[in-house]
Amino acid sequence: MPDSVGEIDVLVADNLRHRLWVIEAKDPEEPFSLHELWSGANEFRTRYVAQLQRKLAGVTAVCDELVAFLGASPGVDWVVNPLFLTSPIELAAFDSRIDAAPFVTLEDVVEMLKNDSPPVNGFFIPGWVDRLFDRSPRDGGMN
Repeated sequence: MPDSVGEIDVLVADNLRHRLWVIEAKDPEEPFSLHELWSGANEFRTRYVAQLQRKLAGVTAVCDELVAFLGASPGVDWVVNPLFLTSPIELAAFDSRIDAAPFVTLEDVVEMLKNDSPPVNGFFIPGWVDRLFDRSPRDGGMN
């Protein structure tokens, strides 16, 4: 890979779904003002998206070699997916101007990677949120 690609934070080969994930991990400081919220989202738009796109292009160019290096199934059409991984929920995940990759928090990254559905840009809504708002009776109808 060319040096211009930069350092890849995490590279994951999902042999079951034939997905190669290029993960850009960020641990932003917790914002305490409106300006800090805006600045953090702006940094994603102006800096981190371009970084991730460069890495995605570099990995895509040598996808077959990386798949073989990682010990995954060669000779299959692999899809290279970008992903932003953040420790807290990042405001940029809800910014409609950022249409470069899904966002997921550290707590939910395994669920995201195991998801059979194709990834969708924006904030990944984990299954526990759906279960949180599920009001169906769990006790056989007896309250």
